[in-house]
Amino acid sequence: MSSEPLKDGSKESIEFREQLKSMDLDILEQHLGAVLNRGSDGKILQDIVNALGVKIGFNVEFGLYQGKKGAIGFDGYWWLPNIHLIVECKTTDAYRINTTTLQKYATELAAERNLEKLPDILLVVGRIDTGDIEAQIRGSRMDDRISVIGADSLLDFARTIGELAGGPATNKLRRTLIPQDHTRLDELSSLISEVVYETKQMANNESMHDANDPSPTADSHAEGLESDRQKVLSLISADFGELKPVSRTRNRFISGTNGQLHIIFLSSRRHSRKDQQYWYSLPKNWVDLIDNDEGLVLLHRENDSGYYEIPWGSMQPLLTGLNLSPGKSGGSWHVGLRDTNGRVEILLPRLNTSSDLQPFRRNFS
Repeated sequence: MSSEPLKDGSKESIEFREQLKSMDLDILEQHLGAVLNRGSDGKILQDIVNALGVKIGFNVEFGLYQGKKGAIGFDGYWWLPNIHLIVECKTTDAYRINTTTLQKYATELAAERNLEKLPDILLVVGRIDTGDIEAQIRGSRMDDRISVIGADSLLDFARTIGELAGGPATNKLRRTLIPQDHTRLDELSSLISEVVYETKQMANNESMHDANDPSPTADSHAEGLESDRQKVLSLISADFGELKPVSRTRNRFISGTNGQLHIIFLSSRRHSRKDQQYWYSLPKNWVDLIDNDEGLVLLHRENDSGYYEIPWGSMQPLLTGLNLSPGKSGGSWHVGLRDTNGRVEILLPRLNTSSDLQPFRRNFS
């Protein structure tokens, strides 16, 4: 991070902004956390947010740190064909916002750049302290012109964009930053992230490859994940006999003993979200097959020294608290895990609670 005071037009600020634009998102996340935890004056937050705009794929004009006569005082201006956003940054939502000033920025920018219509406004908030800022927007005459998103959610949004190939879906996602019928975008950002991940996870679950012949991948984690996967399956085989992979899948098995016990194996890499670090997709058509027997669901985490072996009798009641994503063959249950200082729990968003997984823990021998 810059150790020099940031000033408009200075060599230090120009170099700092270039560094931010070239940083990996994981490093930007570390800087964002440091800024919010120490109560920054907002200059660094403003530059990090604009760097995220670059990562999302916008053309970005960094704004002024301090307003001056004859210049438009926006914190950032992001644009693409048919998308124009004035970006305003706040370290906390405890501040009052001046919608008249924001309207002035939009009017002046449209006139200066010969825009066909007024740009919309994206308000990025570092910390959610009161929630009052949304009420301010809803009570103004600009509630259809302003969107609000948390800085953490904007970073998640940038990660999601990075997962896509740059086609029509990417452009549609960028447009979700434009004000819609609601002001706050965090839930929408989270939903998009989950759908992208679950789509990839479903493709992996329903892979055509045989369980003992995993498909090659360039991902640097693949070898370690496959090694752990084999450890888990070996332990299960020792308890329940030979595991026969179900046709056209890699992660669903029937045991050779105990009345053809159905076993589902799900593995997840660690993700950088604070609210849940591990995501799994549990296909509904798989669940339907084990609904009336003593099946097992195995949850494995990247770099873990063990896994969670959940009997179907314990897993089934949890389904009422999980979100069901639509899709082919009935869709899939979204299973999220949160690790809080070593306490791992499964999240039950529909019940607004969670459930401890420690009773189902098994370690590698």
